[in-house]
Amino acid sequence: MQREKKSLTAFITGGGSGIGKGIAKELWRNGMNIAIADIEVDAARKAVKEIDPGDERSMALPLDVSNGEEVSRAVKGILARFGSVDILVNNAGISPRKDNRRITIGEIKEEEWDRVLDVNLKGVFNCSKAVMPTMIKNKYGKIVNIASIAGIYGGMTSNSGAHYAASKAGVIAFTKTLAAELAPSGINVNAIAPGLIRGTGLSLRSSAENLERVRQTLPIGRLGDVEDIAKLAAFLVSDAASFIVGETVVIDGGKIMR
Repeated sequence: MQREKKSLTAFITGGGSGIGKGIAKELWRNGMNIAIADIEVDAARKAVKEIDPGDERSMALPLDVSNGEEVSRAVKGILARFGSVDILVNNAGISPRKDNRRITIGEIKEEEWDRVLDVNLKGVFNCSKAVMPTMIKNKYGKIVNIASIAGIYGGMTSNSGAHYAASKAGVIAFTKTLAAELAPSGINVNAIAPGLIRGTGLSLRSSAENLERVRQTLPIGRLGDVEDIAKLAAFLVSDAASFIVGETVVIDGGKIMR
């Protein structure tokens, strides 16, 4: 089903900064309405003002994705403003770290494990389930889940630990199941698995020395930028990617090639 880009509405979680903000900006540039949701609502509002100063095609929403009731209210608010939710980018996530080193399993407390899984995995479930009815009704939709290479290769590739890796592996598995269920309704579901990206929480908490060590491992010779992820997301929600279903696209500068 073809739609005019200017009529599409994109719902981006964790859109107040980093990758989410970059994706929101790219989709807005492509003529879409954008609903930026973030647990830090001031960050969401600031992003909206930066991206769309006239506030004509955007809105900011406070949202804890781990809370199903909050997610339902957010989607109702988007529908009231724009009439549809055509695109969902499940970007909200947390990645605890310990002093520029990997968190060991022995250091992870039960409540920290639960919080990471609640935000990173349950949040994807909550938001996807909330937008499904309107997408199925319209027989059109695009869902992009932000995973991580840690979800493919394990926590040893990330300083964020086993809970982060497990949550992102769950996102990848959930993406495949959701894609299979929704494809007959004209809805494409895919995931993106970034490596270390500049301007995100992980990179901002890394020392210059650590970033340089990572850069030296990359065949491409540079770290990734938010714009790299944003352009990939824009492609996956476009009709040019309509035959891509249930895939996880690794974007890590060649660090770990499959």
